[in-house]
Amino acid sequence: MMNAAYDYFKSEGKSRYQEKMAEYSFLKDIHMQAAAKGKDLIVSRSDFDAFGFDVIIGIESKILFIQLKAFSGKAAVWDVHKSLLRSNNGHVVIGHLVNLNGGINVNYHMLKNENRISAYNRPPKVPKATKCKVNKGDLISINSNLLCLFDEIPANLLP
Repeated sequence: MMNAAYDYFKSEGKSRYQEKMAEYSFLKDIHMQAAAKGKDLIVSRSDFDAFGFDVIIGIESKILFIQLKAFSGKAAVWDVHKSLLRSNNGHVVIGHLVNLNGGINVNYHMLKNENRISAYNRPPKVPKATKCKVNKGDLISINSNLLCLFDEIPANLLP
């Protein structure tokens, strides 16, 4: 089925638009999952990428710093901020935009805690001392339970 919106997001040079679409979808979906459990979700967004995170989310006394990445095609690696992997409260969430019945659906994946060290030690695609590389194989699907991000706060494994 033809999908002009999906084709737009998938076209060359639209990665920033894909990330915004994934961010807005993520915030809507995690809000809905929190509401379904009777929990209030606190959200703060960063307007620029200087600190390694795109959004801060909180439930009860738990606060998380989330870096969101997105793709709609063949992407298999992403450069992420090392500071997020060093933090017990940092997560990387990848949104995969998919064409679904003429609409766009976002499937979510997070960096598995056991892959944080190998990702941290992997050089980024674009050389930069503050970044490292996450591979698609480092991820686990979290579609049905985005709130698991609050359960999966890793032990501090990195310097």
